[in-house]
Amino acid sequence: MGTVKTCFLLLVALLIGIESEAQSQKNSNNQLLNTILSYVNESNNACEDYYQYACGKYKHVHKLDPFSEITTQTDYQVNKKFVTLMDELSLRSMESLTHVEKQVWGFYQTCRMAPLSTRNSIHYLELVPPGKNLSWPQFAGQSQVWRKDDFKWMETLARLRRYGLSNVLIKVEVLPDQLDGRKYMIDIDKPRFAEKSERLKGPLRTRLMLMQLGVSMESAAGLARALKKFETAVRDLAEVEDEPNDDLTIIELERLTGGNWRRYMEILLGHPVSLNYKVQIQNVDYFVQLINLINFMDSELIASYLMLRFVMHTQEDSMDSDEAIDCIKDLRINMNFAMNLLYREHFFEPGQFEKYQDEVHLIFNQIRSQFINQVRQNRLRLKVPQRTMVTEKLNEMDINIGNLPKNLDHRTFVQNVYKDFDLPFPHLDYAARHLKLLEIRTHQWLLQLNFPDPMNQFMFYVADAESSLSSTPYYMLRQNLVIVPYGILQEPVFGLHSHDIFKVSLLGFMLSHEVMHGFVNGGIIYDANGSSSDVGVRILESSRFEASMDCMNRDETDYLDERMADITGIRLAYDTYFGPGSTYSREQPKFTEISLRKLFF
Repeated sequence: MGTVKTCFLLLVALLIGIESEAQSQKNSNNQLLNTILSYVNESNNACEDYYQYACGKYKHVHKLDPFSEITTQTDYQVNKKFVTLMDELSLRSMESLTHVEKQVWGFYQTCRMAPLSTRNSIHYLELVPPGKNLSWPQFAGQSQVWRKDDFKWMETLARLRRYGLSNVLIKVEVLPDQLDGRKYMIDIDKPRFAEKSERLKGPLRTRLMLMQLGVSMESAAGLARALKKFETAVRDLAEVEDEPNDDLTIIELERLTGGNWRRYMEILLGHPVSLNYKVQIQNVDYFVQLINLINFMDSELIASYLMLRFVMHTQEDSMDSDEAIDCIKDLRINMNFAMNLLYREHFFEPGQFEKYQDEVHLIFNQIRSQFINQVRQNRLRLKVPQRTMVTEKLNEMDINIGNLPKNLDHRTFVQNVYKDFDLPFPHLDYAARHLKLLEIRTHQWLLQLNFPDPMNQFMFYVADAESSLSSTPYYMLRQNLVIVPYGILQEPVFGLHSHDIFKVSLLGFMLSHEVMHGFVNGGIIYDANGSSSDVGVRILESSRFEASMDCMNRDETDYLDERMADITGIRLAYDTYFGPGSTYSREQPKFTEISLRKLFF
């Protein structure tokens, strides 16, 4: 009798579960459909301006909201969730918080409560001088002479690099080796100046900035002009045609350029470096000319230039606001791994994340299978080695949901990342905490040098500010890895219980777009291990590939790679659902009379 009763109760529970899931599917489908249709503006011709047809009413629907399209909407939803979480943590006792929660909440409180003076750029410069027992020039005081002989620009630049300052005079990164993408090396290159954040502001704004940093009114105007002239000279040097990579030892690099690279590396890495230590360098001639140029410049001018660019860097890397939503953004930028962990622990119900993970992997694998089938059809008439290279790269491409390492316990990993961030609370010095987090991020970035086989072991990304704030998937070119932030796994982009047509046309298209980045103009030259590939170069140079790129660029764009990933990505997602070999149902869903093909678009 007991057995019968138990079976009956299990059956009832199962039926309730099935009914509950069916209701969830119905609600999710109706909600997504209504949301999508609310944006459609049928007064526009879909063939003439598809965006205005499909999304023409989006801004009207969200006219009171602080976002302008669907990806920034998901970012906003993530930020609001974290604001609510911080409010909840504030009501709990410190003893009940996990170690990571305490650290995150501590920085959040610093951001909300720290005096304005601790955000001041002068305070940053006081905490980060240009050298040991050496101040920045404007802090020397009228009664003192700035000790210019003690200023070593490469040593100062290395110190600032430890706080994340890159792309100033020297662009230093940790990148996969060009010849063997399974190992990382220090990569040295000339700087880029394309973005506004990569160069000084106009003369008037530079002058005002100098005055705010303590430079006298009398000196600021002349110094601003001299700094701009110096930067222009450096930009002219950087205009030289790119030279290929070369692996050089420190002693070879010092002989070629005349720079004190050994001391630079020792400060950056935090330990002694052998003269035989190898780095990967591009554009050696640029560094020869740069060092010659600086040798003839006034040291105070060079120090002032580095100072300005460092201040710009700290401003770019902070929201400079104590508003709740901005402090959440600060946390996402500066404690990205910790925030990813808290999202996983707080915003997925128990056992729910595994279901999300299975669904995302299923879509990714279907996309990959469809792509491999298309490679076999060989529309581009690739030769056998070329098809083999593309197929191997697809098979080796991996996906990371949440940007936390797959092979480690996530909480232990995050605790280790921020183990040196245990400043006492309240610690209401914003700049001190911000600088400490910048150091931690750089340290994580440098740790990649210690991994013998990052393709298998180091499957996450030390995100920059832009990537940290985005919930949109992105492709790591050299790692052959698609990162899927947790924040994208929410409606209106992804509903766990929604119809497959929504899953493939929304998140599936985003994944297809990122997959295609590995095979369009910028990605095809790297193989499955992220190494430079002669086979990939030959594909890129083939007449059919070039014809495809010319066709895509008939109406010229500065973002050809993005256009190629968009167009080929939407085709791949469409074929994944409707093409040969698809396992998805084409049966008309009951919740709408709109055809599946139209619904897809």
